[in-house]
Amino acid sequence: MIETRNGIRGKVCSTCKQWKPLDAFPTDPTHPPSQGGRHCRCKECHRKIAGRKRAATRTIGSAISILAALLFLIGIAAAKDKLTYETGKLIDLSVQDVTRGFLVVGGMAAPVPGKLYVFQIQLGDLVYFAEYKAGKHSYKPEWVVNDPIEFRTDKDDKAFLKRSDGKELEVVVVKKVRQQ
Repeated sequence: MIETRNGIRGKVCSTCKQWKPLDAFPTDPTHPPSQGGRHCRCKECHRKIAGRKRAATRTIGSAISILAALLFLIGIAAAKDKLTYETGKLIDLSVQDVTRGFLVVGGMAAPVPGKLYVFQIQLGDLVYFAEYKAGKHSYKPEWVVNDPIEFRTDKDDKAFLKRSDGKELEVVVVKKVRQQ
């Protein structure tokens, strides 16, 4: 609210709570005429608050830059840990017709046909038995028995076979047998 003191029009700053002449307040067309078209905070308080905001923005900007650099370095480190494949020999690949479950159609259960591919891959003195269950429109393995096959094992019982297009086929290792 505008007050007149000693013939000078002014008002009290909402931040520092001091009475100051109107020209100590920045103009602000969004404030009503009852406030003299001036901001409720004096110019000095505006500068202090703006300085703190700039400092905070610089700090946040620096933190973001550091975080981005760290993420970049982590990405480089992850790229160094690229997937490593071992080359084995495909001893056998058998295909079986299986039922992948049942589908209820019109109140009747109908079997869902599928294929079960069983791979036997020899690596050194170990033979891995791995299975891949496929539906009607699933990927159909293209490997030929006695050809080399690239694969990598994962934790648990998963393995990944490298396809000719560079993608991977996920299989489940059901058994490992040591050759003698």
